[in-house]
Amino acid sequence: MRSCRASASTRLLLRELASGACKPGPVRRLIVSEFITLDGVMEDPGGGETFDRGGWAFQFDRGPEGDKFKLDELMASDAQLLGRATYEGFARAWPSMEESTGEFGVKMNAMPKFVVSTTLENRSGTTRP
Repeated sequence: MRSCRASASTRLLLRELASGACKPGPVRRLIVSEFITLDGVMEDPGGGETFDRGGWAFQFDRGPEGDKFKLDELMASDAQLLGRATYEGFARAWPSMEESTGEFGVKMNAMPKFVVSTTLENRSGTTRP
């Protein structure tokens, strides 16, 4: 029996699974990593948008332990699942990322990126809709 197509629409995928026409592929772990303040602000942590409190996440030094945590988290990942706004912000930074962040940037640039969006117009070669 063939594996179900990851690119199939949800409706088609469910129909194929229900009919036994395909078998599910391997299950992956989904690890969520977010920047969030104690009072619940998540928007624009890097300051690249027009949010009035944008850039808040980088006003604080997370120290060597925090930097190591973020690097280890990234290195243990196989792909990224992003929304359109985050993807577009990251895409602006990718061209210079390897120069400025070394190993972190190399991994970020090489990873496949899955973008959840109905409005994304342009994408790089490492994204999948």
